[in-house]
Amino acid sequence: MLGSQVTEMVIFICLMVLWAMYLTMYFTMNIWGTRMPQPRRWTVVDLWTTAMRTRETWARDLMDKAGNAQGEALLAVQQMRNLIVSCTLLVMGMAQIMGRLVVVMVSDSNLQTIVALCRKDPITGPNDSWAPPEVKVAVPFGATLLSLLCFGQSVRLAVHIGFSIRVQGIQHGKRGCEHYSGALVMVQRAELYFTLGLRFLYLFIATIFWVLGITALLVSCLTVLVLLVVSDVLVVPVHRDRAYSPAGTAIGHLAHEIASD
Repeated sequence: MLGSQVTEMVIFICLMVLWAMYLTMYFTMNIWGTRMPQPRRWTVVDLWTTAMRTRETWARDLMDKAGNAQGEALLAVQQMRNLIVSCTLLVMGMAQIMGRLVVVMVSDSNLQTIVALCRKDPITGPNDSWAPPEVKVAVPFGATLLSLLCFGQSVRLAVHIGFSIRVQGIQHGKRGCEHYSGALVMVQRAELYFTLGLRFLYLFIATIFWVLGITALLVSCLTVLVLLVVSDVLVVPVHRDRAYSPAGTAIGHLAHEIASD
């Protein structure tokens, strides 16, 4: 194995480990985030924990008021319908992408084009790449497939939630109903699968550039990760001040309460 090929392999492994570390950090921020010293004037909002608690509160309120078929129960069905429509649109787009990737993997001319592009890479060129072209297409294809499966599970749970809330209303919204706790778990699980589906979609966007070479993969992965950090890490004030907006202050107090639990 040539030195350039070893370099490419190390870069690819490091990027995948970096992705795994970031996902782990995002879903476990409620564990390690509370152990970090928090400044007095601002705090970091744990978006994942906030989302889970918000959906739990929303689900409990709907299940308690599920007897109102024209009110809260209808609102729940509409909310689940929005989730189903969003997942359906994303799946339709990914299905088109997966079809094109399959065509690339079975076409010798397209595979040879990928080999030629990789030989022009500033890091590995003019040597051949460490990974065959089929692997470079299979990696984003696998990310797309996992994303599709997660969105499919989210839709499946959303359908169950609509039925569970209506059945809860028929049984007069009794807290002891077997559908009560099940609906709470399904709401959170649907959000989990939807979030994972988006993360795998982001991974596809980053890894599809590997067909252009390891340099393009390195730039795309780091760019997507930076954009995710900017969008996922929300820093808000925790004290009232004239320089802060009322909305930002309210969010800051909520974030401070979550961080102190």
